[in-house]
Amino acid sequence: MMSEPYVRLVEENGLWRAYFGYQVFLRSSDEWLKMRWGFNAGALLDEALDRQKLFIETLAVTQSEFYKNTQPDYTLALRVIKKAEGGLCLALLGRVNALNKEDALRNGQSHARELHSIFPQDYILKAAENIHELDELSGRDLLGTASKIAHLQRAYVPVDLTDGRKVATGLWSSSQRSGEQVWRILSAAPVSVLLNIQIQPTFFYEGERLALLEMKKKLAAPGHSNALISAHTPWVENYIKRRLSPWKKYFLLQIHVAAAGVLDETLIRPIGAAFTRDTGEGTNPGYQIKWAGAQPEVRGWGADILSLRMISASRNDDIADADEVYSVFRLPYMNEGGLPGANFIPSPDQIPSTPTEVWRKND
Repeated sequence: MMSEPYVRLVEENGLWRAYFGYQVFLRSSDEWLKMRWGFNAGALLDEALDRQKLFIETLAVTQSEFYKNTQPDYTLALRVIKKAEGGLCLALLGRVNALNKEDALRNGQSHARELHSIFPQDYILKAAENIHELDELSGRDLLGTASKIAHLQRAYVPVDLTDGRKVATGLWSSSQRSGEQVWRILSAAPVSVLLNIQIQPTFFYEGERLALLEMKKKLAAPGHSNALISAHTPWVENYIKRRLSPWKKYFLLQIHVAAAGVLDETLIRPIGAAFTRDTGEGTNPGYQIKWAGAQPEVRGWGADILSLRMISASRNDDIADADEVYSVFRLPYMNEGGLPGANFIPSPDQIPSTPTEVWRKND
């Protein structure tokens, strides 16, 4: 039976925002193995990944719902915090917007119950039951003192058209094993570090779809003799086809890394590489890193991440289909041998009364 999460209500820019959170625990390998429907651990892994994909697909909105604005305006984040000492803390954080306080509270509670009900059963969720627990899972202290913050994005692909240069983006993509590298590099960090993977259901506006169709039309027109652009053309055509595929599900997706100490590319590179792997559809242009500048911008980004706001960027930079989101918004799984080099706060035999107790116990 789930415990009701604490819902924090904040009025901002004429809207009421409801915040809530869960700490995520991995089940023990013995308990996890007993859950399989198939005949071996390999089948269990396929089952677990399918449940994670279904979770993402369930969060999407249809084109009709998006245009009519009939679904609650919500944002979800998978947040991983590594303190200087101790294991990785996994958290699921949600924010729902409404026009008034009562609707915000009701929508927040309803969305929290939905997430608890549909979250893959391979994990245990423990609700943050007060503001202090919610702040702990959100990483408020770390985000308030972060010295550097990076925004991880897909690399750009230049497209020269008759009316000027446009850009497409690469794709988020991973494999069953890609996440192992992410958990290991975070566990090895010598300073407190936070990984934030944030999604918001969306859909293409009509103008955006028309722009893609126009790009496709111009790519097919004669006169594109630039060798570099010609080499990119088949990739961009496939990209446009994927974006315009009927009944696709879409999200805005951002990935951030923050640290209270030194943060350089040696920590970010393994994450970017794991999330932009080549696929069966072809090669991938990879990733790029956008850094927060001076401390005022670092503080601004930290406040945005804490409040589950998207850092200012174009929608083209952020929009991703459900398959891309599934590639990166993915939790670890525990086999019998564990994952060497990765250290998670363990699933307790008896869930303690607060997430903070588990964290401090493992510091």
